[in-house]
Amino acid sequence: MVLDGAVGRAESTCTFGLSANGVGGSSLVVHPDGKTESVEVEPEERGAQYRRRLDLVPTFLADPAQAGVAGTEAVRSIDIIEPLHQSA
Repeated sequence: MVLDGAVGRAESTCTFGLSANGVGGSSLVVHPDGKTESVEVEPEERGAQYRRRLDLVPTFLADPAQAGVAGTEAVRSIDIIEPLHQSA
C-alpha cells in the first residue's frame, strides 16, 4: 500500500487478514521531505490482530456502557479492510 501526501510518502508491505498469499513479514518506509526512513514493525503471527479483537468481546458484552461497541467496531474494520482486498 502506498500513501502519498503533500509533504511525503509512506509505503507499507504486509499481509491483510489470514491470506494464504502472505508476504512473510511487514515493512513500513516513509519518505518525509525527500528523505527515506524505515520504521521498525514488530513481527506478529498471522491472525494476531483478530485474536486481540476477540479477546475484548467478553469485556464489551459484560459492560452495559459498551452495548453495541463490538458490532460497531466489527463493521468499521470490515469497511476498512474490504476495499483493500478488492484493490489487491
